[in-house]
Amino acid sequence: YDRDYALEQKAVAALQQEILELEKAHTESNEEIVKLEQENRSLSKTLQEAEKYMLTYKEDLDYIGHYKSMLGELRDINGNLDKELREKEDRIRGLQRREAELSSSL
Repeated sequence: YDRDYALEQKAVAALQQEILELEKAHTESNEEIVKLEQENRSLSKTLQEAEKYMLTYKEDLDYIGHYKSMLGELRDINGNLDKELREKEDRIRGLQRREAELSSSL
């Protein structure tokens, strides 16, 4: 009987040790889960910030494209106005020469 009791006590002690190890592993697993959840939240926040930045960057690129287009249009207008100015200056010089010729012939 004592021998059986001693074996039972040994088995109970082993089971209790296994229970303690399982509880410790469970606690460690829960701590790891909490740590991973915190890391996930941090990474999600970083991702949201990056997405916000990318959206702002895309909007900026859209504005830049729009302004480049407007700048091209302004250059075209400026080129046309410059051409018109040169044509009018040429016309004025021609009229001045003609006036000078008419004045000298009178």
